[in-house]
Amino acid sequence: VALVVGPDNVVVDVAFHDASLAQLGIENWVSKKVHDTVTPESIAKLDSLLAEARGNQFARRREINHVCRGSADLPLRYCAVPLGPGGDVLITGSDLRVVSEQQQQIVAAQQAMEREYAKLRQAEARYRLLFRMAAEAVMVIDAVRETVVDANPTSVDLLNRPINQIADHKFTTLFDKSCWAQVSDFLATVRTGAVAAEISIKLA
Repeated sequence: VALVVGPDNVVVDVAFHDASLAQLGIENWVSKKVHDTVTPESIAKLDSLLAEARGNQFARRREINHVCRGSADLPLRYCAVPLGPGGDVLITGSDLRVVSEQQQQIVAAQQAMEREYAKLRQAEARYRLLFRMAAEAVMVIDAVRETVVDANPTSVDLLNRPINQIADHKFTTLFDKSCWAQVSDFLATVRTGAVAAEISIKLA
């Protein structure tokens, strides 16, 4: 997009490459104050862009949003150069609609992830509460390594060991040595996905 802006900040001419921009009515910007085409939060950036160009300074690129009736704002990244000593300025911009849409998709994805994380945290909190309140001894076992991942307070009381002597330790060592083979076979059955039969074993 290219705009020629006169010394009175009125748009003298508009040119654009993408035909879809015609549907947004940007040709109607001609003869209007350029400030009237942008969103309120973009006015200060537009003023700085014009001032730098007319002051023969290096005009830094700025992202400016234009108001489009019946459509979302049109985001453009502009740079500007002076056109002679009379105060006319040539403003050229690249269309940021695709970038803006991608940013919105990223934000939407982040919000969806945060909602899922919140659900997971709530589910974990419920699990922890039920796990700790269970009247029966419950332990979570890594069936491959045969180590204890977690144990509820009832398990700790039953085994008469602090949790640091239970977690990450071999599950079999919690029982009498005569039962170790039986416990290992039990876990092997679990690893296959089959329903393991109930077994009776002695604590260490």
